[in-house]
Amino acid sequence: MVNASIRYGASLRKRYNSIKEKKRAKYMCNSCGRNDVVRISTSIWQCRHCNAMYAGGAYSLSTQRGEVAIRLIKELKENRYNKEEAMRAVEFLTKSEEVEGKK
Repeated sequence: MVNASIRYGASLRKRYNSIKEKKRAKYMCNSCGRNDVVRISTSIWQCRHCNAMYAGGAYSLSTQRGEVAIRLIKELKENRYNKEEAMRAVEFLTKSEEVEGKK
């Protein structure tokens, strides 16, 4: 997926185009609320308005695992879960990361 002239399959071209769109898109800044966060380099994002720097995904500002982690932390702060349930959720996330790493 390095070259813009991807050949040999529509699915590869579609995947390349979707990644390219995510990478070039502007995202909303959590600090100032403007839609000016752009990709600086791999996993590094910066707001053009307030110069806030973020660490995120390689092609988009947030990843699915990051969103799950943020939601879990928020729910723990609101005391929706007890500590045992939270530990089970964390163990599940780490096990799924290990399984994906082996693939």
